[in-house]
Formats: sequence, structure tokens, C-alpha cells
Amino acid sequence: SGPPGVRLAVDNDAALVLCPPEANSLGLALLGPQSTQAGLEHLETGEVSTVVVLANDLSRRAPQARVLAALNQARHLIVIAERADATSDAADLLLPAATAFESTGSLVNHAGRAQRSVQVFDPNRPGSDDVIRAAWRWLAALAGRDDWPDLDALIERIETDHPVFAGLGHAALDADWRKGNLRLARAPHRQSGRTAKDAHHTVHEPELREDTDAPFQFSMEGHHGQQPGSALPFVWHPNWSSNQSVFKFQDEVGGPLRGGSGGVRLLEHNKRVVPAQAGTQLSDRVEKPEQLDSRLRGNDGELLLIATPHCFGSEFRSAASAPIAQRAPAPYLALNLATAKTLGVTGGDTVTVATAAGEATLRVTLRPKLADGCAAVGLNLGDTAGWPLPMPATIAKVSA
Repeated sequence: SGPPGVRLAVDNDAALVLCPPEANSLGLALLGPQSTQAGLEHLETGEVSTVVVLANDLSRRAPQARVLAALNQARHLIVIAERADATSDAADLLLPAATAFESTGSLVNHAGRAQRSVQVFDPNRPGSDDVIRAAWRWLAALAGRDDWPDLDALIERIETDHPVFAGLGHAALDADWRKGNLRLARAPHRQSGRTAKDAHHTVHEPELREDTDAPFQFSMEGHHGQQPGSALPFVWHPNWSSNQSVFKFQDEVGGPLRGGSGGVRLLEHNKRVVPAQAGTQLSDRVEKPEQLDSRLRGNDGELLLIATPHCFGSEFRSAASAPIAQRAPAPYLALNLATAKTLGVTGGDTVTVATAAGEATLRVTLRPKLADGCAAVGLNLGDTAGWPLPMPATIAKVSA
């Protein structure tokens, strides 16, 4: 969600670093996609008959009522999802996607560095078919693409079709990399009980599944010696606890990894980039200050509604865990003292918050340091989850 392009400049004298909202937001921006709002408009006008939703709960990107109404306009809704949510519940065809821990892939961090994320464990039971697959494998199957047999082949195609990702293949080792004909061990040599971990499926030791996307073995067996920094599965050294042994793998304390750092920079300072399908510079796709100001500046009596993140509850996946949800704050509307006085409310009062995205009823909490003319809600909390904030809002006290 948000603007489809991000301009980032980071050097040794930087005083400001832009942090995209999610792990691969910048990687997505480099593809030059349309926004969620534009996609919903295509559905609402009947321009699209079949929709494929890729590992995303659209109700977090726009108000849920609008999302579900738009999806109902589609003739076919195919959802590739890691977990059940409001979007998957509406699917005509639901395909189980592997999580980041169950599949290998790449992401582009806030500094424009492409990094490889390597699968930790196999989510499928021993001897079974690949019921749970990486999302891109489901896409390849739907599209009938047999020229993407593994991740290396897919990355090569991405580099060809999207030049902005040139060098992505150098972010980590190819799947066929070997050390003396040995794969790399995923687990430390002290691991035991490989049979026991599968005992709830079978008491026989199952054959190890071959990893076609990374040079690792799904066990403690394999190469344990010096290896490239991009392929360091764990840090362990005799007589040291794991995290305390980190410096044993560095050229010097706080220095680079002995095997070299992982990842590769796709963006350099002041380098102009053209997204492969966008045809415009990223810097041209960012809203100009005057455009942003006109979008956020409301009418008289309106406040600028912003979202504030919390340690617990704002990250939607962790919020699905009961212990995390119990620690999340209740939905609220925060105001500073002067704004609350102008509105005739105080802490604990109930107010209605009306925006172009919908309405919500919230309790007021006072935050003296909040700027004049602003009101804040908790990120991804309650009925305001999915609202495209910041945006103007009208606030009114609910009569007792």
C-alpha cells in the first residue's frame, strides 16, 4: 500500500533514513505496480473478472467492507495465502502458501540491498507431495510455466525482464554450490533426534527432501567449515553461547563477516532507476509536497488522522497470537490537551471518527506531545485497521 515509488538517498552524512512500512516494500516499489486502491477500482468498474491475491489480506490495505464488496464483483477469486483471513474466506480457490520460514526467496531492504531469505524447515509431512508451496510456485503452476523449475531460474528471468533487479542472483549462493561435493548443513552438529522430530508421522527415518532452491541440507549433515557469509545458517563456536560467538565469524569485532557480507546493492546513492514496467523514474512517482499537502489538508473542523505503531498488536501476524493480542492496547483516539479542549472532550470520553474510509467509535486518550491539528489511532487496531492513513477526519463526542 502507499505510494508506488520510494526515493531513497543514504550516505555517510545522512541525517534522514526512510523506512518503508514492510520488509519488501521497496522491492515491490521497484516493480512499479499500481496501488491497492487502483486495483479495487478496476474490480468495482467491472474491468477485471478474475483476481489472484498473493499472500495478502486486502482488508489491511483498505476498509474491509469495500474490499469484500469489490471482490464480490469478480467472477473468480484465487487466493494464495499463508494463513486464514477475511480475504481467504471469500476465495473460490484457496492455495496454501509457505511462510518466509518455509520457503526461500529474496527481498530488498530499506537501503536498496537485495538479500536472500533461506528456508528453515520443510512444512510438508515426510513422503507427502508438496501440499504447501512457495507462493511463486503456485503462480508458476497456475500460469503453466515449466521454465521456472527452481528459484535460480526464476531469478534469472526476473533480472532479464526487470533490469532494475540486475545482480539479484549474486545476493547469495546458487542452489548447486557445493563444498567438496557436500551441501551445507542447516543445523549445528549437536542436533540429534531427526527420527524423533517426525515420530508423529512415522517411526521410520524418512528420506531427506532435496532442496532445489538453496545449497543446504535439511539436517545436521553436510559441510560445517568456513563458508561464505551469505550462507551462514547459524553462529556457534565451542565454549561460547550462540550470540556471544558472533565475533568468531568476523574479521574483527564489529567488522565484516569472514566469508563476506550477504546481499547485493541494487540502488546506489543518486542513482536514477527506471522500474521495468512503469516507464518513469521512481522520484517522479513520489507525491510532490504540494500534492501531499492538498490531500492531507482537510476542511475547517477536520483533523489530520495518523497511525502510531505499538510493540504489540500493530504487526498483523503476531497479533494473531493470543499472548500478543492480550498485550495490545485497546483501540483509541489520541489527542493533545489543546485539541481535546477545543472538541470538548477529555480522557475516557467516547467519540466518533469519520473519514472517507469509514467511521469508528473510539475512546479518547490524551497525549500532550501530539502536534496541534493531529489525532492518532493505533496502527492496525480495531475498526481503523486498513484505513489509508494519514487522512483528514471529523471527530464528534458521543453523548452520554
